[in-house]
Amino acid sequence: MKSNILFDSTIAFVTLVFLSYLTFNDYQITTWMSQQSMPAFTAFMNQSVFQKGSFGASDIPILLDLLVLLALFAIGPMKSVKHRDLRIGLYFLITSQLLMAVIVHSLKISWGRARPFIVFAGESTFAPWYKIGSYHFIGDGMYSGSFPSGHTVMILTLFSFYLFFKNVSAVKRNKMFENLFFAFGLVGFIAMAASRTMSSQHWITDTVASFILSGCFLSFYSKKFFNERSFARIYNRVGASYILKLFLYLAFIFITIASAIIAIEAISRSQLLFITPFLFSALMLYIFRRLVKSDEKVLL
Repeated sequence: MKSNILFDSTIAFVTLVFLSYLTFNDYQITTWMSQQSMPAFTAFMNQSVFQKGSFGASDIPILLDLLVLLALFAIGPMKSVKHRDLRIGLYFLITSQLLMAVIVHSLKISWGRARPFIVFAGESTFAPWYKIGSYHFIGDGMYSGSFPSGHTVMILTLFSFYLFFKNVSAVKRNKMFENLFFAFGLVGFIAMAASRTMSSQHWITDTVASFILSGCFLSFYSKKFFNERSFARIYNRVGASYILKLFLYLAFIFITIASAIIAIEAISRSQLLFITPFLFSALMLYIFRRLVKSDEKVLL
């Protein structure tokens, strides 16, 4: 236990130092990377058939998700312990990736950071990542801001497959796939972070923040999901309904945080109408918290 705390503390400290360095040199590093020309590489990393383009790196996690849905549909009626564990793992893949999408898009809309190409064109001034609403407020319309990087989070969902092979007993012995998805996730992150910065779509801190957010979330969620003393026993008693309630509970946590950011900015701008999303999401958060807690009382 002490070794785990020491390791986690060391990782957190190194990450904080690295992010601090990037924060102070964000503009310079992003400017330099945007001047590097690798058109074929950036095109492949950024394009997607789902955005009326050619096949690209962003399509790989989407195709894997479609396979997960097909697998879940195929084993749904099966009742053996092996299939139950596999079904739990597939639920983890689906819900973790949906929650990551909720997190990143909630922050992008509420944060409102200007993308590099906007700053380079002289349409806005540069602002550090921690300055909320520096370019856009939701009252001016919808804007998918620069912070954090959605493409980077999408490629980081490959780490959820690593956790799937690491924790699900039905596939746990397959170390090859576990190591393969870890390597794909790490290489994919580096490549996507580089391409999004080189194409002036994101600041370097946007991509690193996406890595930190995804890592923290997946670490927390996988421990919650695969805790044998709580989750497996709850699943045996209440089934998939618990997963749905847990998913909505966690989703509304992040939506409430994002809407609170909007509400604070709305008060400062005297646009009190935009406090409403915060009140609604806080109410839904309370409701789903009560539902999750009522399911967990089954264990008592």
